[in-house]
Amino acid sequence: MFARVRAFLLAERKSLMLVAASVVATTGLTTWAMPAASRWLGRGAATTRTADPRFVALGRSYIPELGKAYSSAWDDGATALESGQAIGAALKVVSQSWEQGRTKLFDRLVTPELCKVVPDGKPEAELKDADKAAVARAWRGLAAGMKSTGRWAWPFGG
Repeated sequence: MFARVRAFLLAERKSLMLVAASVVATTGLTTWAMPAASRWLGRGAATTRTADPRFVALGRSYIPELGKAYSSAWDDGATALESGQAIGAALKVVSQSWEQGRTKLFDRLVTPELCKVVPDGKPEAELKDADKAAVARAWRGLAAGMKSTGRWAWPFGG
């Protein structure tokens, strides 16, 4: 069996090399050459997706706090069960506690920082493309900060 596999691989070495070269070339084109050409031609500026580093840091600190709010919601549900409520009613307690906890947390941690990017209450009609781009960078930063950063990272973020 192993002899057959080895013979196949040796016979197909040229095909395997062609596949490997194609993968390397495609990767190089899509990750380096095409974006570089797009920037050189002046098209890259509109499609560049950058993250605001302030919000990356905020996202990293937000995740553990969000976990605490979620944990608290489940504790509230357990307390409801222990007080004699039905499981369905206790799940509603969990849901309401989670909604309130995450909203308060967002208002306390994220909203003040977003207001530094675009003031709260600024009419939509007055928002410029630059304002929207700044908010997009902030959101992208928040998302980047909340992503897991490796094998040993907490499941909900760095």
